[in-house]
Amino acid sequence: MTHPTEIAEPQQSAPRKKHLDHVAAIREWARTKADRQSRWSLPNDFFRTSSEDYLKFLVPENQRILSLGCGAGDTMAGLNPAFGLGIDLDASALQIAQNKYPRLQFMEGDMEDADLIEQIAQNLPFDVVLLDGSLGYLDDIQTFLTRLQVVCNEDTRVVSVYYGYLWEPVLRLAEKLQLREPSLDTTWLRMGDVENFMTLGGFETIKKEWRVLLPFRMFGLGNLVNRYVAPLPWIRRLALSHYLVARKMPKYSLQELSVSVVIPCRNERGNIEPAIQRLPKLGSGTEIIFVEGHSTDGTWEEVKRVQKIYPGLDISILQQTGEGKGDAVRAGFDLAKGDILMILDADLTVPPEDLEKFVEIICSGKGEYVNGSRLIYGMEDQA
Repeated sequence: MTHPTEIAEPQQSAPRKKHLDHVAAIREWARTKADRQSRWSLPNDFFRTSSEDYLKFLVPENQRILSLGCGAGDTMAGLNPAFGLGIDLDASALQIAQNKYPRLQFMEGDMEDADLIEQIAQNLPFDVVLLDGSLGYLDDIQTFLTRLQVVCNEDTRVVSVYYGYLWEPVLRLAEKLQLREPSLDTTWLRMGDVENFMTLGGFETIKKEWRVLLPFRMFGLGNLVNRYVAPLPWIRRLALSHYLVARKMPKYSLQELSVSVVIPCRNERGNIEPAIQRLPKLGSGTEIIFVEGHSTDGTWEEVKRVQKIYPGLDISILQQTGEGKGDAVRAGFDLAKGDILMILDADLTVPPEDLEKFVEIICSGKGEYVNGSRLIYGMEDQA
């Protein structure tokens, strides 16, 4: 019998399956959307015009524009680009766009697909990358923005437009009253969230704006409020439309650092080997340290078994002398030899695959201490 010496590649990882389900849901929503599109054009006309007018202020004419989540192409076409490429999952909307704007190019595809982004990069860097309401529908915003680097140079501007999170209950009510087209569930982002994602993706924010406090004409009152009241400090935070402009950060040389991953485990027998199988190689070398907490389900025996059958991996094991997760983490850190110390819970509620993001942030100099948060993306019903 041969013993495995390398981390096995899963047939289809849980994050990958989740993303494919996410894309399928968007495609299905887009398929049914075409039949009901026209009935919503009138109520949203004033708001849409206001948003597009401000985009024209941010984006000069005759630019090379990449619009990700372009829909029917109206927003990109209104910016009068010298070259325009629109990407969307909605095939019916893209057909409409191509018929209306034959001088522009449109492509059906998943903007989170790394191969698609590489293909787009063959068009040379763009002057503007437009994310008009797209960020909230992404499955992994940080990875998407990191991949977006290849279509940008130091002069490219990434323009993100999205709804303010304080408007979520209002927009949900508008859907129920049939004043707004029903939409997919989205991640509601604060301006600070978007700034952080941009930083992690390798972009720096250069402009932030809040616009449209009143999304209806109301006999001219909408124009007055949006022009003179909405931009005021404090008041502007209540605006419906948020705009953020970012540019590519200067490149820093990354130092190759070794990584020690401490895995405290108690009564997690079934997750020990999956943790090993799913953990990617990190930095210049990955040290894995299991700290077992006197389990009653055979976890200690499983830890010893896994260490034995994976001789090609740097695995250390020990049983803590004290109690609690804090004691286990300290014991693991005392044993660790890596430059970067990381903690992975043995219940794997944090996907081991995500640890690579944390290492990249440390190595790039964007942070000295990196802590993950579960308070951004929507959680499962039973979470």
